[in-house]
Amino acid sequence: MAEQMDLFKLPAMPRQFRVRNLKKPIWTKNKAKLIERYIYYFLQVAHNCTYIDGFAGPQREGKSERDDEMWSVKLVVELEPRWIRRFYLFEKSKSQVKRIRKMIDEQPARRRGEQKRHFTIKQGDVNCRAAKAVSRPTNHRKSCCVLPARPANV
Repeated sequence: MAEQMDLFKLPAMPRQFRVRNLKKPIWTKNKAKLIERYIYYFLQVAHNCTYIDGFAGPQREGKSERDDEMWSVKLVVELEPRWIRRFYLFEKSKSQVKRIRKMIDEQPARRRGEQKRHFTIKQGDVNCRAAKAVSRPTNHRKSCCVLPARPANV
């Protein structure tokens, strides 16, 4: 078989560039801020609500405190004015539940005249735990429920 001829001369391949991964997933940070802003504006109209989050732990397990801006629950808990009275937070991971409890314990003390806030934190699958946890009569309070999709590999 004869050697194949080139129709035209191809330029030399450029050196391959190595692209590093982002330090923080851009979409996660934006999603957390979007949730926080939505709840903020909801509270401007409703003045109180019950907040339910099915995946309450930080997005990246075991990461540093620098990731707090990607943690939607933390952003919502720290909203001012503190009009959310009741939180139902669900998380599968035991270590994430510990981080949630630590974050709640670090919140500033209640101010004079401010309503008491109640936190219910449940470890386990939200699909199994949520119905039982929130089924108690609550005088039909306004609620915001956040069940964002979380990729299995994160």
